[in-house]
Amino acid sequence: MKASLQDNIYTYIFLFLGVGFITIGYLLSKPNTKTLSKPQVLGQIEKLAGNASLTRKNQSRTHQLADSEPLMILDTIETHKLSRVELQFKDDTKIRLNAETKVIIDQEKDVTLIILSKGSFSIESYGSQNQVSVSYQGQRIRLQEWEQWVAAQNTPGKHPTLSAYGSSDKLSETIISDTIQTHKAKFLQCYNKLLQKTPGISGSVTMAFTIERNGRVSNPTVASSALTDNSFKACLFEVLNRIEFKAFEGEPISTVIPLNFE
Repeated sequence: MKASLQDNIYTYIFLFLGVGFITIGYLLSKPNTKTLSKPQVLGQIEKLAGNASLTRKNQSRTHQLADSEPLMILDTIETHKLSRVELQFKDDTKIRLNAETKVIIDQEKDVTLIILSKGSFSIESYGSQNQVSVSYQGQRIRLQEWEQWVAAQNTPGKHPTLSAYGSSDKLSETIISDTIQTHKAKFLQCYNKLLQKTPGISGSVTMAFTIERNGRVSNPTVASSALTDNSFKACLFEVLNRIEFKAFEGEPISTVIPLNFE
């Protein structure tokens, strides 16, 4: 009788400990919603006058800019006639977008990138970290050197390049291919992430997209793919959307690129 009672007590103890370990294991493996990555805020957008529009990353719809909104990676801000907007970054760098200006905000490592698609802006303050650069028509200029660079482009005898689509060069297939090749490492990073999930997987992906006159990519799609992982495709899209071709005259260019991963 006593032995049976002891056996039952030991059984209950083992069951209790087993349930406890399972519960602890579940809690440790459960994603912590508080630590999930959130869109990185780079600063603040302040509407000073008129109407302006804002498009967030991965959002196809553009909405009218409120008086004040957070500034995030891959935000597209566009001012219209008689409108002005101020962008204030965390290091107190401030720029003021003039009317009919469009910029895209990106970040590469510790450098904040202002991609100028059209129009112009003025610099209110340079901030404390000097980690802001301007990307314009395939060129990258540190913000501290921007005004000097603009002045040099508009000196007598030199063709000004600060119109919305000032380049008269055509965008050849060779230039497109070479530009894609310069971002090969970033596409491979997407593939390496896929290999961690599915070791040994390989195949080719054909991507179709349009290059707008300002050099930016639009309407990226997967024309064909042997690799069907959705997160892998999303990673490819993100790399492609960040590629900046040289601005050109003429109609937008629709093209396809094959990517082999093995």
